[in-house]
Amino acid sequence: MKKILLVLPALVWMVSCSEAPKEEATTEVAQVEETVVEEEEAAVYPYVAGAEFDRSVAMSQEKADEMVASFDGTPTELAFTTEITGACQKKGCWMTMDAAGKEIRVSFKDYDFFVPLDSEGHTATVNGTLYYDTLTVEQLRHYAMDANASEDSINSITEPVLTLSYEATGVYVD
Repeated sequence: MKKILLVLPALVWMVSCSEAPKEEATTEVAQVEETVVEEEEAAVYPYVAGAEFDRSVAMSQEKADEMVASFDGTPTELAFTTEITGACQKKGCWMTMDAAGKEIRVSFKDYDFFVPLDSEGHTATVNGTLYYDTLTVEQLRHYAMDANASEDSINSITEPVLTLSYEATGVYVD
């Protein structure tokens, strides 16, 4: 009995001592997570990536609409400004923009730069080449996964698609 009375306080003391550092560590982790969240929420706009270019030569939304509406498929270098309608939610490695009611899938030259994950809804000016591209089923499913599409939506992709594409060498997001 005396041994139990001696062991019991020692056991309580060890448990209480071992719990304190965990609590401090948890507090430190919470503080670090809070700091990271605050940094992520910090404004990154205007955001500039890729090769520098003169934004003043970019086509307005109206001119871009006219150009896209009459686009014959010949790869054409141009700069234009329009709204970002979607972006990769994994890395920001692609985005979609709209001109003349058509979706333009924008990739970034040599995969050298990306856009912020929350760039959808922002206005962007891009510089690069407009062209038509056939996206394979595998590519389309990959893009759907990047956009956080449902499993049913991803599995419903069964045919390649001819799409209006754009390879940007530089981007400016407001």
